[in-house]
Amino acid sequence: MVRQVQEQPYSENEKGLYRSISYYTIKKNYPEVIRLALKVKDIIKPQEDIETEIQVYKTLADAYEKTHDLPNAIHYQKESLALTDSLNKIRHKNDALEMATLYETREQELRIERQEDTLQHQRTLLAGSGALIFLLGLVLYLSVHNWRTVRRKNIAMVRQIQEQLAYSKNIELQLNRLQQEEDTTESTEAASETLPGTPAIGSFNKEKQLFTKFRKLIAEEKLYTNPGLTRNDVCTLLATNRNTLNSVLQQYTGTTFIDYVNNHRLMYVLEQLVGSNDTIEVIAENAGFGSARTLYRLFRQKYGMSPTDYKNVLLEEEKEKEKEKEEKES
Repeated sequence: MVRQVQEQPYSENEKGLYRSISYYTIKKNYPEVIRLALKVKDIIKPQEDIETEIQVYKTLADAYEKTHDLPNAIHYQKESLALTDSLNKIRHKNDALEMATLYETREQELRIERQEDTLQHQRTLLAGSGALIFLLGLVLYLSVHNWRTVRRKNIAMVRQIQEQLAYSKNIELQLNRLQQEEDTTESTEAASETLPGTPAIGSFNKEKQLFTKFRKLIAEEKLYTNPGLTRNDVCTLLATNRNTLNSVLQQYTGTTFIDYVNNHRLMYVLEQLVGSNDTIEVIAENAGFGSARTLYRLFRQKYGMSPTDYKNVLLEEEKEKEKEKEEKES
């Protein structure tokens, strides 16, 4: 099988290209992986197979990272996260539509049952009492069924959020590692420029340096925890202007200043909901949100559930794990 891959061209269909990508990944031929992955990206029809698109973007991000092409690696990591978020929104929307249809169907059934109950009650008191009991049972069933449905969806959403948080942390660690390596390289090159007879290497990428400083201010020094933080404050610290900062953020993150800061605040909230006993109000204040109401609005807007629901699901799962542990020990 390996000999066939080496000696003859790969077929231009998706299956052949995937096999080729796997082969060159094993061989660590990342330029070829990038070339083939880009061909797959052109073959895939957007919005028709989002999961495949996500996998292709992850492959490209990893390959570009291995070839030390950080801008493209970040670009495709961003595209992968954006598509993952889009996929989650589509699934959430479909779940909401399904729930709405279920509610409408049940409401229609309830209206019919009430009409039948009214007619039956006019004929006989006994039949009316039976219909009333039936309706109470149906309402109870719907309430329990609805609670279980919402709980299942919340559990699934919590797991997706935790996976996304872990993936974001991994990306942040990789970026920090790459930045440290680049800082070491740039320091070596800058020192070599001072040696006699050494040609000038050129000035460092100012936009890249600006974004690196901005990311350190927000992520590492946690300026996002300041509820009064403004774009002008950051511009002053970075000795730049609003237009330049906006341009750099669009180039490297594809988001606005407010969205970038709020995303870090939400990540802080997710961590605190797991590892802290503080109230939602205290967590919102420590994260840099002006109020708990703002946190609830942005949290539900991004994750489709409230911080309270998220924390309750985590507490329930922890209790279930402790119960299972006690049963095993007994």
